[in-house]
Amino acid sequence: MPRKLKSTALRSDAVTIANIPDNEITAAKLHTTAISDKLGYVPASAATVATQINDLIAGAPAALNTLNELASALGNDASFATTVTNALAAKANSSSLGTLATLNSVTGTNIASNTITPDKFITLPGTNITFKQCGSYSDFVASWKYSGNAGARTSAPTTVASDPVISNFNYNTSSWTDVSANTIYTPNNSTENFYWYIRKLFYITAGSFTISGSVDDDHVLYLTPVSGDPILIGGNIADNDGSGASAWTYTVTVPTSGFYYLTARGVEGGGGDYLLITDITNTGNFWVASNNVTAGAVIQTVYNFTNSRTSWGGMNTVLETSIKPTSTASKILISGVLYGHASDDSYMYLEYKIGSGSWTKDTTLNGDGYLGGWGDHCWSHMSNTGPFPSPFNVLFSPNTTQTVSIRVGVNAEATFYLNRGTSGSFSWDGSEGGNTNPNPGISKSTIILQEIAG
Repeated sequence: MPRKLKSTALRSDAVTIANIPDNEITAAKLHTTAISDKLGYVPASAATVATQINDLIAGAPAALNTLNELASALGNDASFATTVTNALAAKANSSSLGTLATLNSVTGTNIASNTITPDKFITLPGTNITFKQCGSYSDFVASWKYSGNAGARTSAPTTVASDPVISNFNYNTSSWTDVSANTIYTPNNSTENFYWYIRKLFYITAGSFTISGSVDDDHVLYLTPVSGDPILIGGNIADNDGSGASAWTYTVTVPTSGFYYLTARGVEGGGGDYLLITDITNTGNFWVASNNVTAGAVIQTVYNFTNSRTSWGGMNTVLETSIKPTSTASKILISGVLYGHASDDSYMYLEYKIGSGSWTKDTTLNGDGYLGGWGDHCWSHMSNTGPFPSPFNVLFSPNTTQTVSIRVGVNAEATFYLNRGTSGSFSWDGSEGGNTNPNPGISKSTIILQEIAG
């Protein structure tokens, strides 16, 4: 059996390079098993090392397959996990935001009419331009861009691809003139044989609309989306002979909600020259830049109602709702009606609060905060004939873009009966006193809030 040599058995100069021929030590003569037994590992081959490295990288891209590259990707932040956790903690969660909507999912059909309308959430990507729902025909035709003389009639492009205004969503119109699309803005009779454009940016929800107008002479209308092919509304882009005035009406379907430029091109061949938009249906499908909303237009509407038939004594809130103005210049029209009957003196009151502030009954609403036509006694020993309506209308200037909450209630000296007469009396829904009525449930107290452009 092999025997071990003690270190003292060899002279210190016995084993030297000179004493060992080059061909005496080979891999085959090394006892690798013995080395493994004593040192706890087997010397690895180059192939084994390469396999282990590849397993460690596991197909990572070349830019992230070293520790240095990974550290750089994490910003060399030793506390990266803590940094990310703190950043996430500062973000609002879904419970505080309610239902989140993507840009193209905001439509008039999937947002209930008694919730905050979607106009304030629509912003043109890459800008700070906020869009509001088009309140009327006047909002639609206001603030178009007019090119002026764009060139000789015969040079008017005859295809979409060759027309940069129609084919390019990002065509620059900053130097164009602001005009109304329902007035004659062209230099009528002063210029012959030319073509021109009017153009306006809208957010349009999916659906159909009908547009009408008149022109002298040729015309074509397109919707140009952010990306994709323009949508023909009506007219003929190849028509540039400049002959014949006409009135036109077109119905078009917008397949996808999104931002579009509505572009109209006119071609003049002699005599008069105009291109006017005289009517538009379904204006609620259109959103316009906030600075294009006509003063007095209704920007958004929210409401709440109840047909509950309850009673109480003292002060009690009947209805409450809220609205978030899109501008500090906006006014809030508060209107509605409460139905009820009082066994003694009672009055209706209105309160508001801004953001998370306190409820306030203030003279800025209506005098002493009371509502109704009888001072502080809206219901005063009414005859026992059923619910009595008490309507209200208040124009409020909150001067804020924070959420404005409004509530209306009744303070009863004795007992107030909501949406009905006193116990045992005639009720409009026919459920008391053995009476019947062909319109059950007609008593419905309601509050409506409308934001009016300032």
